[in-house]
Amino acid sequence: MAANSLSWILVVCLLANVCDVIVSDFSSFYQTTPCPHLWTAYEDNCFMMYAIPATRAEAKKECEQMQGGTLVSIVTSRDDDFLVNYWDEISPLTTDIWVGLKRNPENRQEFFWDNDVGIQHVNWLDGEPNDHGKNEDCVVYIRRKDNEGWNDRECYDKKYPFICMKPRV
Repeated sequence: MAANSLSWILVVCLLANVCDVIVSDFSSFYQTTPCPHLWTAYEDNCFMMYAIPATRAEAKKECEQMQGGTLVSIVTSRDDDFLVNYWDEISPLTTDIWVGLKRNPENRQEFFWDNDVGIQHVNWLDGEPNDHGKNEDCVVYIRRKDNEGWNDRECYDKKYPFICMKPRV
């Protein structure tokens, strides 16, 4: 059906000599293609919050296999602001979520995002990351009434809600 509709539009466009207008309309449509149902668009990505708690491994697997993305990465302070506002809209009572930041096992002072984007912005809570017990390799974003930021945590001991992200197509 879509191919037939597109063919019809192209025939009309050629006959009426208005192809430039139609092509520019299609270009702007594809540049602003919405995210899938229930996903939220921000810049070049789509976001989906899962309020059902999961381990970090389960959350990562859900984002990668079921949704074709990664756990959320927060590259800039604008990303951080967007994430907090999105979080407030979707699940305001949720206080901790998994994010896609993880400790580098070869250099415990370094972290990396699951989707390999560079770290330009950090939002650690005071005293974090502290690698308590030398086994806090994953990161949760914590939001309390008077305090919000990132905290390194053990990867497998807790279940938290999470946010997936994937590129807009």
